[in-house]
Amino acid sequence: MTDTLTAHDMAASLVHRATRWLNTTNGTSQQELILRILKVAEEVGEVCETIESQGTRRDDTVRELVDVIVTAMTAQASLGHEPYGLDRLDPVWHRPGQLPHAAVILSAETGRLAAAVIGWTGQNPRKGQTHTVEQVCNQLANVVPQAAAMISMCGVDPADAIRDGVAKFHDRLDALGVGQ
Repeated sequence: MTDTLTAHDMAASLVHRATRWLNTTNGTSQQELILRILKVAEEVGEVCETIESQGTRRDDTVRELVDVIVTAMTAQASLGHEPYGLDRLDPVWHRPGQLPHAAVILSAETGRLAAAVIGWTGQNPRKGQTHTVEQVCNQLANVVPQAAAMISMCGVDPADAIRDGVAKFHDRLDALGVGQ
């Protein structure tokens, strides 16, 4: 569990750095925040594409799953909440499984996230505002452990994958001249 906490701390550090940069570059309007949340759905789609592609290496799937985790945590931080979700890892989820089934579960979590965003913004005229920003953050946090479980299903330790992915994200931000 210490490895997971270390990976969480590393991811949280990156998330705060990326969020500061995004806030400065793109602003913090509700539309911008919604786009950051929608980015999670895009990343989940990329995970599904890597699983569907014949001959795809598991490394590609793991990389995309790390993107899902970092993007979901960045969306949480963008909404003014401490990024979490890696703290919800359940040891039972760390077992070999079938990725297509797990991708369906991840997609379902993403669908619940979309419903929460629609409820938060009141975009359903029949229902109005039905969700809070806290509920959106909870849905974002539900995506994170499912993505981590899928990394484990690929035969990779989620903490190792997250640490490696976070280092690459930091390199990208460094190349853009984004401050620590």
